[in-house]
Amino acid sequence: MPAKTLQSALLATTTVRQEMRTLLESVGIPAPRVRELVAHLGIDKSTASRVVRGLCATDPATSLREFPSGEGLRSVVAACQQHGVTDADARRAKLCIAALESQIRSLPGGRAGLATVLVGATPNRSGDRTIASSVSRERAARRAAFNSHCYLQGIWVEAAVHGWFLHPGTAPGRAHQAMMNATVGLRRLRTGPPITVGGVYGSPLNETAPTRICLDGRPIGDDPTSALLREFCDGPVDRLRAEKNDRAYILWMDSSDPPLDTPATIALGMKYLDFIETHKSDRFHFAATTYTIRRPTRLLVIEVLVHADLVGLGGPSLHITLLPQSLPDPIGGPPRNRREILDTNAAFVPMGRGFSRPGTPHSDTYLPMLQHAMRELGWDPRDFERHRLEIEYPLAFVGTQVWFELQESPPSAGGTTSRIS
Repeated sequence: MPAKTLQSALLATTTVRQEMRTLLESVGIPAPRVRELVAHLGIDKSTASRVVRGLCATDPATSLREFPSGEGLRSVVAACQQHGVTDADARRAKLCIAALESQIRSLPGGRAGLATVLVGATPNRSGDRTIASSVSRERAARRAAFNSHCYLQGIWVEAAVHGWFLHPGTAPGRAHQAMMNATVGLRRLRTGPPITVGGVYGSPLNETAPTRICLDGRPIGDDPTSALLREFCDGPVDRLRAEKNDRAYILWMDSSDPPLDTPATIALGMKYLDFIETHKSDRFHFAATTYTIRRPTRLLVIEVLVHADLVGLGGPSLHITLLPQSLPDPIGGPPRNRREILDTNAAFVPMGRGFSRPGTPHSDTYLPMLQHAMRELGWDPRDFERHRLEIEYPLAFVGTQVWFELQESPPSAGGTTSRIS
């Protein structure tokens, strides 16, 4: 898009700001606040909030992003007319609003593409442009995608909660891996086809059948429902269907489940014995796991807990790939040229040992699942370094990859291999 088009929209925004301030001053509101616009002018709270944010913004780009649509701005003009603003002043304001709308329609995607166009258009304190998108803008874009997928799929999920636990294994240089995966508050908004709700998987890079057991040591065998954490499951769990797909077992619900607008929660836990090797070899330098969201989901929580004896692995790193089905590179790790990597403000946050440090109130509601998993495993959370990732409205159909770089092999420990889960 030519810079001239955006510049014209920003100039039109500046004019609209001036006109709106003039109108509000003329009705006795020189420093507008939301409650004043609602109480004195009868403007709805949402429109009033956006108008105030647009007027208080420190630059035209932020005003353009915050202002309501032309219809919302015209409702403010109409309200001011009812409180004594002259027809000439109101007409001038409406013409400025129409000019702004015309400039917005000239932007790629019109108003729908406005948020994308404005990424990088907000000046920093020195007045230079910055290409870094703000956390609030990224969240708004993800929420728009969430709303779209809710409509398209007729489904939404309250939260996807995952735990990845690494503990020293029984064999030298190996680590046990345990996983806890939960789909919380799955709802159908309308009738639709059968849906996958979970599964028991192995590593695509492991040529042999995975040695997986329940968290408490019971065998899983050919019955993936034995891995259910029934204390946290809800809904038609007894009607879950299971099928084998290569070395994985997939759990799914029929088209009648869950019943319309009745939430279901599916939680699974499993342990892979001596699954990851902790040092680099000729074949493996990294360990990784990929989480892919397919349903519109309000919150993604990933908790990674690494035993203190494995701290040489360091902390996890996050990479979101637009190629979710591609195999991770066990030698090169995440692509150094960042090919098909999605830039994001999200990152893992170190949480110290165990579960003592609180996070956000929303995500902490799911801590009991993780604590239960640790009790089933017989592992003490205080022995683990904890890292948490939270993403509101995570994008669907991308790969949220969690990576560890393995430790350098000691001279006497050559010939080991590793696994990517």
